[in-house]
Amino acid sequence: MSDPPLVLVADDDRDILELLGTRLARAGYEVVTAADGFEALDAVRLRPPDLAIVDVTMPRMDGHQLVRELRARPATAALPILVLTAAVDERVAAESADAGA
Repeated sequence: MSDPPLVLVADDDRDILELLGTRLARAGYEVVTAADGFEALDAVRLRPPDLAIVDVTMPRMDGHQLVRELRARPATAALPILVLTAAVDERVAAESADAGA
C-alpha cells in the first residue's frame, strides 16, 4: 500500500488550517500545516509535498514570496500550488500567477 499524497497548507489563520486539514485528512490526504512562509519552507525541506495550498497574506513571508521560493527550488519547481485568499481584487490573482501559482 502506498503512502497518501502529502498536502502542505500554509495559512496564518488557525481556523482555516484546522478546517482544511480536517477536510483533506478525511479525503485521504496526509496534511502538514504551517502558519507562515518560513514554517512552510521548513516543512518542505523535511518532505516535499505533492500539493501546496498557500494563503496570500501571512506574516514574515507572504504567499507570493513562498511561491517564488518553492519555484526556485529543484525539488518543488513543478509542485502544484493553489493560492487561497479572501481578496476580490483581480491584481491578487495576477500576482499569484506571476509568482508561479
